[in-house]
Amino acid sequence: MNTTTATPTPPAANATNPMAPPRKSRRHWYLIGGFVLLLIGVVIGYYYLSGWMGDRRLAATYAALDVEDPNWRWPDLVASLPIPPDDRNSAVQVLKVSDLLKPTPFSLGGKWDAAANERALRFRNARLSAEQVEILDAAFGAIDPKALVEARKLKDMPEGRYKIEIVANPFNQNLDYLQKNRELMNLLSHDVMRRAQEGDLDGAAESCQALLNATHSINDHPTFIGQLVRLAGEAVTLAAVERLLGQGQVSDVQLKPLQSLLQREADDNLLFHGVRGERALGHHVFSGIHDGKVSLSELLAGIGGGKPATPSFGERMLDSFPGVITRGYPDYLELMNEQVRAAKLKDAEQGEALGELDNKVRQNRSVLVRMFMPATIKLANASQRGKAMMRTAAVAAERYRQQHNVWPSAFEELVEAKLLKEVPTDPYDGKTLRLRPTKTGIVIYAVGPDGVDDGGKLDRNNPVAPGSDIGIELWNLIHRGIPNVPGEEK
Repeated sequence: MNTTTATPTPPAANATNPMAPPRKSRRHWYLIGGFVLLLIGVVIGYYYLSGWMGDRRLAATYAALDVEDPNWRWPDLVASLPIPPDDRNSAVQVLKVSDLLKPTPFSLGGKWDAAANERALRFRNARLSAEQVEILDAAFGAIDPKALVEARKLKDMPEGRYKIEIVANPFNQNLDYLQKNRELMNLLSHDVMRRAQEGDLDGAAESCQALLNATHSINDHPTFIGQLVRLAGEAVTLAAVERLLGQGQVSDVQLKPLQSLLQREADDNLLFHGVRGERALGHHVFSGIHDGKVSLSELLAGIGGGKPATPSFGERMLDSFPGVITRGYPDYLELMNEQVRAAKLKDAEQGEALGELDNKVRQNRSVLVRMFMPATIKLANASQRGKAMMRTAAVAAERYRQQHNVWPSAFEELVEAKLLKEVPTDPYDGKTLRLRPTKTGIVIYAVGPDGVDDGGKLDRNNPVAPGSDIGIELWNLIHRGIPNVPGEEK
């Protein structure tokens, strides 16, 4: 019997040997994996460390704010704004009129062509054309008569404030009442126009007062949009007042309360209300994200105006790591604090401080700051224009003319006559507002954003255009209520 001795087979070159050192290629991947993990750890560590440092910075800012402005947080700010009783609340009256207009809203229709009528209405001492009167009559004839009756009652309702609901996501907050207010402003401004056309100048003055109280019903609404609507109401009112005074002579019985309401608007600080409110809203949003009450994806859906949809992968990542966006909040809050303080300053000082802040915003790298801060500058510019218009003291000048049968040559004369408390200043350069005679009366104006005195040249289409001033024109009696005919001189 033959026996064969088996020769041991050497292990294959690729056999696994737990005792053998790893190949270089595998070691290479281990090193890469370790580096990636280290990098991820560093990023996550930085994320949480920067968040911790930001929280410490915010804690110090909060402590200082609690002393400077105890009601700076959104719930406290809203609670500090008392709501007048319904029977004296002009905001409630605005909504009542809005309900009456629902079946048939006030509308001038397509015949009221904006371009053509802009030329005709540019001269506010001119009468309306027969076609314009017909369009106005048709628009008022179509609405519920009770709506106009109730709208005019606002004349006797100087107090007002809208109720603000507090929600986790402020972008879901219902602000429809602001649009309803604008619709009522439109109704009342055309009521002024129609009554003045009919020769009921004192009645038109009462509608101006109602228009001012509707505007003031927005009051200290703590949002940019609220104050922008209020500024729009002021502009509409000044145009209505200028047209009213260009149609004839209003009795002092009506001019005196009208001047008082105009002065109230001029004395209020709309920029401060808006900036302070937006600071509170910004903190409310940040707190909601920080405390898990609202996610970034929900906020983004709210900005778009739709219902929250299924978040995308990117939105889910932001929801998991909200600090990617909110880590800029300390910068945002500190800049907003500076803007609130700047809003308290007077005229030229305010403009200079806001200009410096605008440069800071442009240089800041925070996404949060770059996204939301520029809106403040837009409101500041609109507020400055509003102050320039509201300070023109047109009604005081008209009352002086009625008492002395001559226009004032300087604002000091209005102060001496006790028609003004003080000489009004130009919000653009801090100097006294300009008052100059014209061939048909006087013009009262501010220099405008370009800072150049253009002699009272007013641009009705673009009040802030270079080469023009911002103001109001008043006419001698013989130049009021003139026929609506073509021509540059009215």
